[in-house]
Amino acid sequence: MKHRIISVIRFFSIVLLVVVIVVLAPHSSSAETRNQLTIANLDTSQFPHISFYFWAFDNTGSFVENIDTSELHILENSTVLAADQLEMLEPGVRFITVINEGPTLANRYEMVSRIDHVKEALLRWAQAQPATSMDDFSLLNNQGSVAYIQSNPADWVNSLNAYQPELKQAVPGLAGLSTAIDQALSSSGPTRKTPAILYITPLPENSQLEGLRNLISRAQSSQVRLFIWLVGPQTYAKEPAAQVLMQASELTNGEFLIFSGAEALPDISSYLDPLRYVYKVSYSSAIRTPGDQSLSLQVRRQAVTLDSAAIHFSLNVQAPNPIFLSPPAAITRSWLPAEKKGEFILTPDTVEISYLLEFPDNYQRDLAYARLFVDGKLAAENTSAPFDMFTWDISKVESSNTFELKVSVQDTVGLKGETINVPVEIIVPEKPLTWFQRVTQKATLLKIIPLALVLVAGLLIVLIGLKIVRRSMTVRTARSHRLQDPVTQPVEIAGETVILAPRVESPESWPRLPGGGTALARLVLLSSGKPDIQEPHEIPLGEFAVTLGSDATKARLLLNYPLVSPLHARVFMDEEKRFHVADEGSASGTWLNYAPVSKNGAHLEHGDVVQFGKAVFRFEQYGLETKKLKVIPLGDE
Repeated sequence: MKHRIISVIRFFSIVLLVVVIVVLAPHSSSAETRNQLTIANLDTSQFPHISFYFWAFDNTGSFVENIDTSELHILENSTVLAADQLEMLEPGVRFITVINEGPTLANRYEMVSRIDHVKEALLRWAQAQPATSMDDFSLLNNQGSVAYIQSNPADWVNSLNAYQPELKQAVPGLAGLSTAIDQALSSSGPTRKTPAILYITPLPENSQLEGLRNLISRAQSSQVRLFIWLVGPQTYAKEPAAQVLMQASELTNGEFLIFSGAEALPDISSYLDPLRYVYKVSYSSAIRTPGDQSLSLQVRRQAVTLDSAAIHFSLNVQAPNPIFLSPPAAITRSWLPAEKKGEFILTPDTVEISYLLEFPDNYQRDLAYARLFVDGKLAAENTSAPFDMFTWDISKVESSNTFELKVSVQDTVGLKGETINVPVEIIVPEKPLTWFQRVTQKATLLKIIPLALVLVAGLLIVLIGLKIVRRSMTVRTARSHRLQDPVTQPVEIAGETVILAPRVESPESWPRLPGGGTALARLVLLSSGKPDIQEPHEIPLGEFAVTLGSDATKARLLLNYPLVSPLHARVFMDEEKRFHVADEGSASGTWLNYAPVSKNGAHLEHGDVVQFGKAVFRFEQYGLETKKLKVIPLGDE
């Protein structure tokens, strides 16, 4: 009875073992690429433009082709955004075969070693690949690279045929897998090929499991797919190391199988064909705060519904920082003569204000606008490039004042930055005035009223005087008719009294202006101020103002005499055709008839003496006639 019970127990144990083997020994952990959406290669270097790659597989494990932007939804920090650009590319696969050499791989099944079965499966697939394949191929073992990134399948076939490892003495390890992951992540051109590793290995030692988990985590974070062939008996399925390898294939969207030598190995094309295509997408980010960010993806098609896992990344985005570039401390507006005589205009009307823009987060990006504020009010705005220069209109500033300037910018993300307030002084000198404007400007109501009274009184006196004169003339006329006696007639005194003026020059001896025409007036040198030297010198004067000084670059007429400043004085004519002389801030001053002249000027008359420094001139006007006064005695009544 006891032996029967033991037999029954043994029978059920064998049945249970068979069931476990059947359950745990399918060829793979089933393709995890089904209904899968995977994001990889996130690139934020061109922020706010962000790009990444993704793979999309349906429930049959086939690559979902021809997704358009209307079917794609980008979730950035739970905000739904549309793609700016979406491309389906065929970069191919970076396929790396790693053989972790060990004695187990040399074991035979039906007189053929396991490694030869593996090589046969690899050769069968490689020989079927076209020479124009976009894939590249590598073969690694425990010691390093056997064949490194070969683009021609025929070359890889030759490398496989030449590979004859000594497995009996080999010691399995993790060096080959680590090297393969490094190679999978290396650059392979403008578009990264999809990395896939076929890891053919005996059962790892328990002491290697910690390092193995680290490599699996690294492959998972870098979107490297691990296809694992565990070489050994199916009973390996219960081993902890086998469970770690099975989990690795699941986490990296690869596949797993246990190969004892009796099983048919899968076609490598079933692994790689879905991976030859990839989508590249770019979009405009809405991130406005620095720190941790999340990104996920959705594909919504009638027959396909895909959601990716969220990936997390850090982005140190900061607001742009504008800085004034050498702002002017003061701006001077000057009065210049206008086309209409006697009128003046202020210049300049505009000032260029520039600034420097920096991005503290090192993400160069465009601006939505840049604005210049003056005393808190908008003075200028740029909504297109160039953004770093403003034209400030100061045409309405007609008196000296100080203004506060500030620049405010906003980038295309919506982040704003501004400069500090910078004071700028605008200096406006006193406006030049004609003599009439000066009189009217200085006149006040208290001065006008007495003047008006004087004028009214004077007018009344003149009217009364005229009336008396008329009456007197009427009386004289009547008296002249009454008095016919020649003896009683008044006697007119013959002769005239003459007041002489400087002699009148002839046109031939009078100086002429440059370009033709006789000068309206002239300055004739009387004394140069140079000892023992007297040189003739006369300066013709016309309607246009002239400046005088010792520096030809600052004055129109050169006066090379002692104590004459570089820009000494100015002679000009007013609206009533009268000449004036004004000082231009000279050191020694300008003198008229031995009295100082201000910047506002003084009226010149024929024969006046004008002194610039030590040079003395006489002012003469052309065509001045001699004035005569006749004296007629009044007769006795």
